[in-house]
Amino acid sequence: MEGVEDFVKNGGIPLEFQNSSQKTDSPRRRGVKQGGLMIFGGFILVPLLAILSEGIGLPEELVAFAAVFLFWGGFLRILYALIFQRRSSVSEADRGFIASVKKILLDRSEPSALPPQQSGPTSTIHEPPIGKWRETSDLDPAAKSKR
Repeated sequence: MEGVEDFVKNGGIPLEFQNSSQKTDSPRRRGVKQGGLMIFGGFILVPLLAILSEGIGLPEELVAFAAVFLFWGGFLRILYALIFQRRSSVSEADRGFIASVKKILLDRSEPSALPPQQSGPTSTIHEPPIGKWRETSDLDPAAKSKR
């Protein structure tokens, strides 16, 4: 029953989603790290592949491909992260269904109250103007010729 008590005490939000103390890297920071790792990996892997291509006969195109992919790929990954990705981190608790329920439950000031009444006085409604009313038979050309 302790779990139910905590659930009610926290406004219907489970405790595992209540703790936001876990600090995660932002998508931008992760992208820059990945790009840097690709470039650093290029400094290690390209000379190693060049030595292996001479030693055991690996194709030289593999060395060129690795150099282009790792160096330019790392640079482009960093550029993409800096231009297009968010600066702030969004935790799992701030996404999806639980986040929408949390927002609904925590933003309500009076959960059981109805909105105030919004009706206008009926004296502002007026009768249609008096005039010559038409019938649907007036729209029929055959009925007009019979008159």
